[in-house]
Amino acid sequence: MKVPYSWLKEYVDVDYYPEELAEKLTLQGLEVEAMEKLDPGLNDVIVGEIKSIENHPEADKLKVCRVFDGEQVLSTISGAPNLKTGAKVAYAPLGTVLPDGTKIREVELRGVVSKGMICSIDELGLQKERADGILILDENTVPGRSLVPVLGLDDTVFVFDLTPNYAHALSIIGVAREVSALSGVSLKTPSVDIDEKGKDINSLVSSVEIKAQEFCQRYSGRLITGVTVQPSPLWMQQRLRAVGIRPINNIVDITNYILILFGQPLHAFDFDKISGGRIEVRRAGEGESLVTLDGEKRRLNTDMLVIADSKNPIGLAGVMGGLETEVTESTERIFLESANFNMVNIRRTAKALGISSEASHRFERGVDITGTVRALDASCELMRNHAGGIISEGLVDIYTQPLKPRKISICSESVNDLLGSDLDLDDISRILFGFEFNLSPGKTDKELIVTIPAFRNDIEQEADIIEEIARGFGYDKIKVTLPDTISVSGEVSDDEQYRRKLRDILTGAGLNEIISYSFINPDNFDRLNLESDDSRRNAMVLKNPLSSEMEIMRTSLIPCLLEAAAFNVRRDIDELAFFELSRVFLPAEKEGSAKKNKKSLNRPDEELRIGALINSNKEEGCFGTADAFYRLKGIVEEIGNRLHLSGKLTFSAEERKPFHPQRTAVIYIDGEEVGVLGELHPEVQKEYQLKDRAALFELKYAPFYNKGQLLANYSSLPRFPAVKRDIAALVPTKHSSKEIVNIMKEAGGEILEKVDFFDLYEGEQIPEDHRSLAYSLIYRAHDRTLTDDEVDKVQEKIITRLNKELNARVRDA
Repeated sequence: MKVPYSWLKEYVDVDYYPEELAEKLTLQGLEVEAMEKLDPGLNDVIVGEIKSIENHPEADKLKVCRVFDGEQVLSTISGAPNLKTGAKVAYAPLGTVLPDGTKIREVELRGVVSKGMICSIDELGLQKERADGILILDENTVPGRSLVPVLGLDDTVFVFDLTPNYAHALSIIGVAREVSALSGVSLKTPSVDIDEKGKDINSLVSSVEIKAQEFCQRYSGRLITGVTVQPSPLWMQQRLRAVGIRPINNIVDITNYILILFGQPLHAFDFDKISGGRIEVRRAGEGESLVTLDGEKRRLNTDMLVIADSKNPIGLAGVMGGLETEVTESTERIFLESANFNMVNIRRTAKALGISSEASHRFERGVDITGTVRALDASCELMRNHAGGIISEGLVDIYTQPLKPRKISICSESVNDLLGSDLDLDDISRILFGFEFNLSPGKTDKELIVTIPAFRNDIEQEADIIEEIARGFGYDKIKVTLPDTISVSGEVSDDEQYRRKLRDILTGAGLNEIISYSFINPDNFDRLNLESDDSRRNAMVLKNPLSSEMEIMRTSLIPCLLEAAAFNVRRDIDELAFFELSRVFLPAEKEGSAKKNKKSLNRPDEELRIGALINSNKEEGCFGTADAFYRLKGIVEEIGNRLHLSGKLTFSAEERKPFHPQRTAVIYIDGEEVGVLGELHPEVQKEYQLKDRAALFELKYAPFYNKGQLLANYSSLPRFPAVKRDIAALVPTKHSSKEIVNIMKEAGGEILEKVDFFDLYEGEQIPEDHRSLAYSLIYRAHDRTLTDDEVDKVQEKIITRLNKELNARVRDA
């Protein structure tokens, strides 16, 4: 929000310097982010008057102008199409340096000397677009005077960084109210006396109807006939430029001028282009479209509010008008709209269509519903004065839900308790009167009933009133005090201790922690080659996504891990090893499986998960491509060991997308599936442009928490010695190591304490479709020392079963 200092002073004439006022406003809560000087460096440019115009003797497109600079008449050459005798213009004398660095020198053009330059608005650095001709000043401007004050460039513009609760300050009058409150200087409220001389509006406008009253609380309109569309007055153009709005024509400029002055958005329709002279405020029809003023065709849905005529939509309510009813040079009759729309609906519509306008910016935050007619009348008067318009008698004003004054009770004790101040009711009343709150006595001598003005839709409870009192009193005057609190020693829950331990395990394994967004692009499911019926596709869709890249809530950490990896690979990071401990969001499918909010909408079930990824372009090193899978498998086993799982952690070779079909393991605890580990499928790896053989895992947190423990259960050291034997088994490749280990443990019985795999061999001496697997077996009894004969019998039993069940040829290693 930009506010010129001179414009502000028209409504509250304070004596503060701009810098002083900026500091006071910032301390009152309206942060002045910057202060801009309007003068782009035009101190040497003056007002000139064209005394005569002659054709250039040697150039058909050039004119020789005799310009009076207040002291003498000088010859100047120009090719502008809008030159006219007697015009007051912006004249740059010899020696002037324009904002773009051009220095004005005496030049000779085909035998005629030019002394100085008649400037256009873009040559003065006041707009970027190329102007159609020179800048014509007001006819009463005095030649020889500096151009800076004539254009109002000797001014300072405040740039405010306003939070959404300061919607009432999104206008000149709104900021002037704040200045009045802090200074005590009375606010000069603009008065509007409208001159209605045209035909009754009801004889020209067939009907106006609000069909979507839930989205439009008030709709006002007037008709102005006989207008002449032309450039707006120079002073208005300059004020609009000062606040960052490009002048277009007198009609559009007036609506923008009133928008900035009062904070009430307006829209002007070419009335002759409105079919049937009918206005409807309704929801868009399914499949309807509208070409907006920016030339874009917008696809609409039934949640969007439109302004329509008897046939089609002609405007996107509160956001942007339609191109078909745009005001052009041929426009003669204007239907001027001033309305109040539902702030939530406008915000959703603007976000869905990717449109941000001055109107939507204000409607999204809330506009004073009582100000529609005031802004409408002020605009009509300006159109009558500057567009030659005739205002029709009467107006349209449909007010479906008249605003009821909101009243809030406050107590001086509550104020002082919250602020740490010592204010009495007189102090509080003085401050609130300054902000235009109406007051009446409360039930006790320490209470006040505060009536909230219509322009303050941000005030909802007692705390909001107390905040206004704090602003009016001065934040800098509130004493620093310590809150009265009860000291309670903090404790870390078991859940938090498990999470901390998990992070310690993973970082100790060399992984870095990442935190990614919970919202993802649904295209990720296709990139992962998931089946159409894969449960991970059943994601919660956001009604109001931040962007098209964040439309759904994630059901897995895998897309986020891969996006993070791809981001780093594109920046030439050679080794990636990271993890994330975060939630996924699963739709609540069973009744009662998720809590319901006040609108009875199912909230997602949030499930905490652990994900990790390793990707490298190096063969060797801590996270080389060759052992990425086994590195992660070892990390999962370390998690199980360090959390002292009461259940049995096992890995089973199974196929799961998006992993490589032969390099994937599903992870179980006591037969319950708790996660998956594997190398990424080559097609998916190529889709994310990752390096060779990326490996990752995703685990459910709850099973590890439920079956883990922070402290280990210790047992005494064994009293009797162990016996170690090795076995090397030549087995068909179709049999997994897991099958071999299971047979060994079943056959080994109670005395087989441990089985460790330590070697795999495939080579020329091994038959095709076979491999040699070697294991170390530890035997021990808890009540005696085992004899070699006992161990040999069990060892033979194991060998016999391996040969019989797996057709394995076994030899002692």
